[in-house]
Amino acid sequence: MPDLTITPEIERALELLESGSHLFLTGKAGTGKSTLVRHFLATTERRVVVAAPTGIAALNVEGYTIHRLFGFRPTTTLEDVRSGTYRPGRFTKAIRGLQTLVVDEASMVRADVLDMVEAALRRFGPREGEPFGGVQVVLVGDLLQLPPIVGDREAEFFRTHYETEYLYSAHCFERDAFPTVALTTVFRQLGDDRLTSLLNAVREGVLLESARAELNTRVDADFEPPEDELWLTLAPSNSIVTSRNRQRLERLPGEAVTHVARESGDVGGFDPPTDAVLHLKVGAQIMLLTNDPSDRWVNGTLGRVVDMAVVDGERELDVELADGSVVTVGPYTWEVTRPVVDGGSLSREVVGTYTQLPCRLAWAITIHKSQGQTLDRLVVDLTGGVFATGQVYVALSRATSMAGLVLKRPIEPRHLRTDRRVTRFLSGSVARTAPDRFAALGVCFVGDEGTFSRPRPIELAVAFDDGTAVSTLVNPERDLADARARFGITADDVLLAPTLPEAWAVLAPLLEGVTPVGVRVDDALAKVDFELKRLQHVVPMPFGVEVPYGALSSE
Repeated sequence: MPDLTITPEIERALELLESGSHLFLTGKAGTGKSTLVRHFLATTERRVVVAAPTGIAALNVEGYTIHRLFGFRPTTTLEDVRSGTYRPGRFTKAIRGLQTLVVDEASMVRADVLDMVEAALRRFGPREGEPFGGVQVVLVGDLLQLPPIVGDREAEFFRTHYETEYLYSAHCFERDAFPTVALTTVFRQLGDDRLTSLLNAVREGVLLESARAELNTRVDADFEPPEDELWLTLAPSNSIVTSRNRQRLERLPGEAVTHVARESGDVGGFDPPTDAVLHLKVGAQIMLLTNDPSDRWVNGTLGRVVDMAVVDGERELDVELADGSVVTVGPYTWEVTRPVVDGGSLSREVVGTYTQLPCRLAWAITIHKSQGQTLDRLVVDLTGGVFATGQVYVALSRATSMAGLVLKRPIEPRHLRTDRRVTRFLSGSVARTAPDRFAALGVCFVGDEGTFSRPRPIELAVAFDDGTAVSTLVNPERDLADARARFGITADDVLLAPTLPEAWAVLAPLLEGVTPVGVRVDDALAKVDFELKRLQHVVPMPFGVEVPYGALSSE
């Protein structure tokens, strides 16, 4: 286990963990969140279970997926959990004896899932009827990294039942009950302060033009890693990764060797860390998925297969690591367990096994699967664009230095996708000191209806507290029929109107030191920010203050 560097924030987090208090542990990538959790697990006497929203995240912390731990099916709802028909199943007794639940990669936990966890603990936890069943809940993660996944069919449910899909919008989440400790010291890029600064700007979605140009000096579209170096490509989608790995494997000479996994016992709900059928060749670049007892490699170490053989009926790989050493890797058996309470302590009972060579092809992996990784040689390929907030930040923040980072495509403003609702929550801006000046902001949009809508401002208006006001039409360059039908604005009206970047360049200086207020004002500013980035412009965007509908009218 890596040594834990004690900072004031980490000391505060450890105090809260041992006190039994709930905790929201957050921080930028590489600040030691996972190391702190591992230290707590190794030193505490509390009965702790670790859970995570995905199988990969659960394996990384030797825990369980939330759905497996609580017996949730994909179709389980909060009403189901509150009803008399729900039971956690095989883990009921363990949940009854639980003292602490650590939820890792909490940025991906949906609000409704956290409510389901609370309802399950309230019914089956050690103190029935109390919030969270009397269990200490520790939420660990960076909300500006990968977000919860909400399908199109679920979007309407969230619009009507929750303020956002993020965990802090869960009805069971009270900010005062979950003290926040934000880790600030970045250890991953220690010694490369400039990269750390650039990553901070990417994380917050405000990578301005000069900084973006500096980051894009790392672009090399034709880059091919040297044969004697191990570079890992991160890409947004499974299809790109699968294609890249298949192409690189096919380029190697010889026939591929196939290795099939073996299962035994109860493996229901277990998400295997690697494919049930592996295809490998000598020369293949792979990622090892276990921690070696002799510390020769760890989960996530890259290597190259230099030989394969069958020894005593089992396939073994000789793998050359980055330092030139060669290690022999045989099949590994993952134990499928369930937590049990025995004599007042919490332990694990093995209920099944999954045996496979502990590796996967790794010329490329998805950005999602890279979370938690630290990479000295990293290629980021954004072919096809990004589809989730935080993806670019997660990818870039795996790098330890600028020298070890290559971009296949330039970082563009449209890639800097952040959720302003999360930024507001993390900044605590709701409770900030009131500014000296306010201004009412109104924005009319076209093209803002439908699942695949792309809202474009067609009119901006600001009324200041001294009685002055500024307004302008904006040329949206499309959806003009929508503009005429909804607002009576014709193509002739916007023919000579400024574009959004031109209009905002005039408006932004007027808003300096002023807080915008309005109905759904932050939603409007988020749409303006998104459209500006689509048009290749990145500007700092203020937070607004929400007012009730009709509060700004003269009635």
